[in-house]
Amino acid sequence: MKLIKKIAGNTRLWLVERLGTCAAMAPMMSKAVDRRLGIVAWIQLKLHLAVCKWCRRYLEQLRLINRTTGRPEAVVCSANARGLSAEARRRIAASLNTNASKER
Repeated sequence: MKLIKKIAGNTRLWLVERLGTCAAMAPMMSKAVDRRLGIVAWIQLKLHLAVCKWCRRYLEQLRLINRTTGRPEAVVCSANARGLSAEARRRIAASLNTNASKER
């Protein structure tokens, strides 16, 4: 049983080395959350994620952050529940849209 685990561990290590390091995959994961990757990058990322549980966890964290902060209109709606005026909500929405367009 130990031999099988050792072989499996060595195989994962070999694959990770050939598919790209976690440091090389991190920017790719960030891009994948925001937009579609090219076919080669997408396949490389999927293969890396198949053997690297830490990158799978990191990708899930990125997706969670994107879901919770990626929608400016959700922020404005929740602000509306707190009693902000219509003018204040409009200014917040305009500011968020301006900042989002600058980042792209």
